[in-house]
Amino acid sequence: MNEILGFNITPQERVAAGYKNLSSNDQNKINELFQIAFKNILINPKMSVIGDAAKKATPEEKYKLIKQYVNGNGGTLRLNKNGKLVYMSKEFQGKVTMSPKGGGSTGIPNL
Repeated sequence: MNEILGFNITPQERVAAGYKNLSSNDQNKINELFQIAFKNILINPKMSVIGDAAKKATPEEKYKLIKQYVNGNGGTLRLNKNGKLVYMSKEFQGKVTMSPKGGGSTGIPNL
């Protein structure tokens, strides 16, 4: 019964199910799925620079990040050298990386 009501569905499953019928023009649904997918990093006060970048991201950018999240079965966000959001696989979720703007651990790790 809980599975029918959605109580045991993971964020990855919710985003994957929503992405199946997602139109790249549906801003509201894109924003909703983006929030579900990346909630943990977006609400983390230590990662506020990522939240600020997310507010500036276009629906097209968010749509691409959601697609990568679905294809990677989860993941996280980081900033590139230009301060734009990039998708990182789940293996980077717990890794501390320095922000290109300084003062935080939000940038792409040195690989």
